[in-house]
Amino acid sequence: MATVVNDRDVLLQAASPRVMPTTLPGNVTVPPGQLGNGQLPGGVTVPPGNLGSGTLPGGVSVPSLNISGTLQTYQLSAAVITTSNLATQNLSANQIVSGTISTSRLGADVITTTNFSAQSISANQITTGTLSANRIYGGQLNGVTIKISDGSPGFTFEVEASGRALIGNMLVGTAVIGSFPDVVSSAGQNTLQMGQGHNLTMQGYFRANGRVANDGATVQVEGIGSSSNNHGFRAIRRNTAGGSIVSSGIVATVGGNSFYSEVGTVGPFTASHDALVLKEIPTEDGMVLEDVTCVRKRGVSDAIFEARPVQGMASKRRAGVVSHRAPLADSLPAALIASLDEDSKPIPADCYAALCERYDLVHMNALGEGQVLVSGANGDIEQGDFITSSGLPGIGMRQDGDGLMTYTIAQARESIHFDSPTDVRLVACYYHCG
Repeated sequence: MATVVNDRDVLLQAASPRVMPTTLPGNVTVPPGQLGNGQLPGGVTVPPGNLGSGTLPGGVSVPSLNISGTLQTYQLSAAVITTSNLATQNLSANQIVSGTISTSRLGADVITTTNFSAQSISANQITTGTLSANRIYGGQLNGVTIKISDGSPGFTFEVEASGRALIGNMLVGTAVIGSFPDVVSSAGQNTLQMGQGHNLTMQGYFRANGRVANDGATVQVEGIGSSSNNHGFRAIRRNTAGGSIVSSGIVATVGGNSFYSEVGTVGPFTASHDALVLKEIPTEDGMVLEDVTCVRKRGVSDAIFEARPVQGMASKRRAGVVSHRAPLADSLPAALIASLDEDSKPIPADCYAALCERYDLVHMNALGEGQVLVSGANGDIEQGDFITSSGLPGIGMRQDGDGLMTYTIAQARESIHFDSPTDVRLVACYYHCG
């Protein structure tokens, strides 16, 4: 049986949970341990005053509560709560002052505490030494350092008082962080926006997931302006931190180069051209193609031709060796781009839709190293022999003579023995198609 003594020396016996909802007068004093769970019914109301240390049952509602000991309850609603330790499942208050708060769900306008652990927090202002929560809702968060982590190694979002934000190993200067959708949209979504200046410095590595839509770049970097040192992207490799540069390359220089090597080489090197092949004409990787007719030219750097397997021996029309084939509708080759929109997305030429009905897009290796289909029509191949077209459509053979000719397709890098004139093999080579 509990004993509750108020300032009028009124004795209230509340030994049974069968007692009806009770209103206690103000300035109630509960001796430590004298009020336990179940000794007062749910729905007890205490007018403005003080309630001493003890354990409250669920469903307590008070306008103002001042506890000198530990407050434990399942559900509590109060205007002002002051206590050294607060443990509750559901808590709603305008102002909470406590040394330690442990709760599953909390809603308050002002919270002041040393240690705070909660599943869900909704507050206009929080002042705390340590804050741990799964979800935080607030009108304003102010602190020397704010850290958010999902527990994964290397994933931490940290904001310092200087205004810098640290995301994992990525240091962001002035940053606006958008939303991270559960489902990636086909158009993409901006989640990190930075102003001008030196905004981004990283240590470790950077990973970006690509968009779903066609022509949606995983990483897009733009260089704006006519200055010769205003590049789209520069990659630098050093032998040690702060040491000598061993390789450096620029993507999108002001002179119109797609890539420019400042230090070091480009390798392994294989250069290819775009070509259009009628859908009904079969090809295979390693087959030699020849130009048929020009389909479209764009500027002085881009032209695309209709192509087919090379016809006849020692043909000067050889254009390249098939390395990839796919429907034209899956991509937009440079020569078929009319312009770029304001988001730098390419706009196809007017003829593009009609071409997609008739053609596949083929990549033809023309320079560098690779392989080519060769027959034994002119005998075995020795390392260093030149290769030209044979009588078999799309298939090469050993070239007579050691000179580099207008009909030379490639130079063999290995020796090959053929079982017959019609025996066809892939031969490692250096391309000389142009």
